[in-house]
Amino acid sequence: MASKGHLHHLDGLRGVAALWVTIYHTWTGGHIDNLYDALPVWITAWLFERGWMGVPVFFMLSGFVIPFSQANRPARTFDPVHFMHRRWRRLSPPYYAAIALTILVGLAEERIRDVAFDMPSIPDILAHLAYVQDLTDQPRIGVFFWTLAIEMQFYIAFALMKWLAGKLPWAYAGDALLGVALAVSLLWPFDVTSWGNDRGVFVASWFLFLAGQAIFESTRKAYWRLPSLAYVGLLVVAAFVNSGDERVAAGAATALLLLLFVYVKNSPPEQVLSTQPVLFLGKISYSLYLIHPSIAGGAFWISYKVLDPSTGTELIALIGVTIGQIVAAVVWYHLFEKPSMAWSRALRSKPQEAAAAP
Repeated sequence: MASKGHLHHLDGLRGVAALWVTIYHTWTGGHIDNLYDALPVWITAWLFERGWMGVPVFFMLSGFVIPFSQANRPARTFDPVHFMHRRWRRLSPPYYAAIALTILVGLAEERIRDVAFDMPSIPDILAHLAYVQDLTDQPRIGVFFWTLAIEMQFYIAFALMKWLAGKLPWAYAGDALLGVALAVSLLWPFDVTSWGNDRGVFVASWFLFLAGQAIFESTRKAYWRLPSLAYVGLLVVAAFVNSGDERVAAGAATALLLLLFVYVKNSPPEQVLSTQPVLFLGKISYSLYLIHPSIAGGAFWISYKVLDPSTGTELIALIGVTIGQIVAAVVWYHLFEKPSMAWSRALRSKPQEAAAAP
């Protein structure tokens, strides 16, 4: 699966998911209503209406990739504070800049397009900067920033579990903790409880992250193969039992795709996701995810100043604006994301340097 310690096709999958979410927000923004009405129902259902399913894909990919990145760090020497500091450095600069962009675009659209915009309060902005906006019941500045807060909670839970495994005297403490977490997490996909769904608490979506983690563990520990397959099988069952929560179906489908990557080498989906255009999307996927709504409103407004809205012109605008969002994401990647990656890597080497010092 890996090449030089990197999972390229998973980058591609992340890129496809980011593009899917981008198109979904184009539809929910009311920018392509004529095009939506003209297309067959099966296309609109999967291309537009279910584009939010890219978010469960992100969560499960994180569950696979984060343990992968920490696999060579023994639990007994794992530093959860150092881990979280690196994750904060990796995610926060592009995210903070996206918050600023969202506010600036909102103010500009209020002035130019007469679109109502509620200026965030200082407590609201601070809550977003701390990734606790939903936990503190603050209004959302962006329609999707809540997902980053959930990601941070996933990281904290992962770090605490790995740290605790290193402190316990049992050889298989990490496996036991993961097993308990997997069992508890099934309460949500089977609709035993819905607590946390509307409170910004990670537990309601934890099954997605943990499924990715269990599948990753099965690639390095033979005794995790059966439990990981059983867990994915239970998610498939839950998708039918709890059909009202399509997150479960999205999670089950993503888990099955990850299993395909694990057990079938160079499968057709893996080959497609490893092509250069898709890998390029994966490279800029975080930047695209962060800024696509800020680009959409003004870009479509300008497009329809030039072109009268119709099925054909909306298709042209959709293609043109999407390309523009991708170009903007490339710029964002080089301005903010790439430096934040370097900043995170710089911190990564410090403990090694300290250990080598006399």
